[in-house]
Amino acid sequence: MRGEYQWAEKWTLRGSGEFFAATFDDISGSLTDLYPGVDYRVMDSLSIGAGVNAVVLDVESTKNRFRGQMDWQCVGGFLFLKVNF
Repeated sequence: MRGEYQWAEKWTLRGSGEFFAATFDDISGSLTDLYPGVDYRVMDSLSIGAGVNAVVLDVESTKNRFRGQMDWQCVGGFLFLKVNF
């Protein structure tokens, strides 16, 4: 799911959320990706912005010869320039 909301003439709030889960035999897992951000339109063709991205991965196996679990996550902020042409 993705969306944006322009609350003022030059300000836009953006966001996205993605979720995927699957199970196959004795292996199951999920992936989640979330992003909130905001940008400011400096000119008609140029915007600056900031956001945060969070990615979480969780995989588990209960097979006899391959038992294990992996939990991984990455969260970070970023700044960006956006050019429209």
